[in-house]
Amino acid sequence: MHTRVPGAHSGLTVLGTERGCGKTVLMTGLVGLMRQQHLAVRAVKPIAFGPRDRCNSENNFISSVTATPANFPHVFAASARHLNPGNWSQALSVSLHESGFTAVELPESCASPLMFERTEVGTIAHKWRDCSDFALELGFAVVLVARHNEFALEKIIMAVEHIQRKGLTVAGAITCETKMGEGRDLEATYQRNDLDRLIRSAVGVPYLGCVKFSPSISVVRVNQGNLIRLVNEGVTLAPISQATGLTL
Repeated sequence: MHTRVPGAHSGLTVLGTERGCGKTVLMTGLVGLMRQQHLAVRAVKPIAFGPRDRCNSENNFISSVTATPANFPHVFAASARHLNPGNWSQALSVSLHESGFTAVELPESCASPLMFERTEVGTIAHKWRDCSDFALELGFAVVLVARHNEFALEKIIMAVEHIQRKGLTVAGAITCETKMGEGRDLEATYQRNDLDRLIRSAVGVPYLGCVKFSPSISVVRVNQGNLIRLVNEGVTLAPISQATGLTL
């Protein structure tokens, strides 16, 4: 297990309810907004599953908005089956190696396996470590991201319960509209204050708002469009400020 030096690092971990829910967009816009306020922050996605070209596009998108160099030693893997303890330690070092504030995005969902234990003969054992376990070693507060659709409420509640069982602090939940009109059914049923009240009553975590879809934003094409403005307009920052100690 990675040994942290108390007080040496600060940051925020971005976890999701599922793959493709908008974690990269949210983290990038949030850190871009912080940098506009002249805060010394960086943003990293230390572990990436899938094709290297797609992973490189994501890292270039993050770098284009946050000015974080994209040449740090990422861990690329086809899946969690291929991660080993060395990869785990490397990803932790990338996330913690500098003093100052780091936002860290982890892949897949908060409960997705990151690394499986193996038997003496090399086959996968029944135990694994997931994204929340990695977040626990980082020791940062967590922001949870969900798709802005009709399933957001229950997915947020289930994910927050999983994260809290690990002993992590969840600063808040945010939804991202990943395609045009995705939030229509959700918004027909709940207003923003309804979601906040329901999520708080269920798991004690605030709903911080929504990053709306914009056709000018594309992670794949590395187009940042109006991302920082959308995050600033759609997300309540006070709980994140309180959880991280940053003045936002």
